[in-house]
Order: sequence, then structure tokens, then C-alpha cells
Amino acid sequence: NAPSVIMSMVLLMTLLGIFMTTAFMNTIILKDYKNKFDGILFSTPISKLGFIGGRFLSALCLSFIPMLGVLAGIFLGSISPFVEPSQLSSINFSAYVSAFIIGVLPNTILIASIVFMFTSLFKSPLYSFLGAMGVIVLYGVMATLTSDLDNRGLAILLDPLAISSYNIVSQYWTISEQNTKVISFFGPLFFNRVIWLLC
Repeated sequence: NAPSVIMSMVLLMTLLGIFMTTAFMNTIILKDYKNKFDGILFSTPISKLGFIGGRFLSALCLSFIPMLGVLAGIFLGSISPFVEPSQLSSINFSAYVSAFIIGVLPNTILIASIVFMFTSLFKSPLYSFLGAMGVIVLYGVMATLTSDLDNRGLAILLDPLAISSYNIVSQYWTISEQNTKVISFFGPLFFNRVIWLLC
């Protein structure tokens, strides 16, 4: 239940959560189009922006649920009677909040936005999954490119999912810091999150 372990696990799970987010986006956005109901919907006084915005927000909210489950699983695992108490520190709820705000929130919004764009433009699940694969490829390319950079600040900013960025930020932490230190909301990782959300 160390904050560094919580953050690392959550960031890695958001990488796996790309496909869940894609599935939610596909289901919610393409449902009316597949059933030929979109023509009827847009003949009503509802605006296209309001309709599509509502669909996006509902799919985004659904995409947060599995990630909240990951956080709940980490918490429940740390209070499980099967875990040796000497291996645990006290429960630090700010580590869970930090993992949600720095890891889950921006990554899910970024992934959902990209998948939403592909799904809305091409009206095909194939292209939305290609968009999701593009995010994974982008992460892999950026992780490879930034592994050799001498400029740590630039390497932190270039990682779209902040997985490598978090590893760079916490690279020189002592064991004690890894077990107690919660990542700052306004450090270098914050600028990474802002840059990728604004792209």
C-alpha cells in the first residue's frame, strides 16, 4: 500500500483500460447509428452538440468505473487478512486520491477523447480500436525515445500516459520515500498531464 506502488499499478492499469474505454465509447456512440435511429434523434429539437456531448460524458463516466474498481481492489488487498501486517504501512488515502487525479482522470479523458474522435468520424468499431492501438503505439514510441534522453524534463513531458514520466520522477527516491511520499500535484508530472490533455 505504498504510494509509489499504488501510482505505478494504477498507471499500468490505465494502459490496459484503453480497451475497456474503447468498448464503452463504441457501444454508446454507435448504438443509434447501427440501429438507424440517428435520423429520428436529430429530427427532434435536441442539438447535435448536446446529444454527442451527453453521449461522450456518459461513456467517459462509465470508463471511470473499472479504474475505480482497480483503486478499490488495491485498497481491499491492503486490508486483507491474508497480507502480512509487517509488510504494510498505514493507509494513506491521499495516495489513492493522487493516483486518481494524476493517473486515472487524465489518462481516461485522453483515451476517451481520441477514441471518441475516431468513432464519431468513421462510425466503425474497427477505426476506434485502431485509434486505441494508436495510443498504445504512441506510448511505446515515446517511452523508447525518452529512455535515451539526457533532458529529464523533456522526457517527463513527452510521455502521453505518464507511466515512464512517473518512473523518471520517482527514480531516485529512497525506500522510505517510496513508502510514504505522495507525488505532488504541481510538480513536473502536473505539466505532463496538462500538456497531453490540451493536445
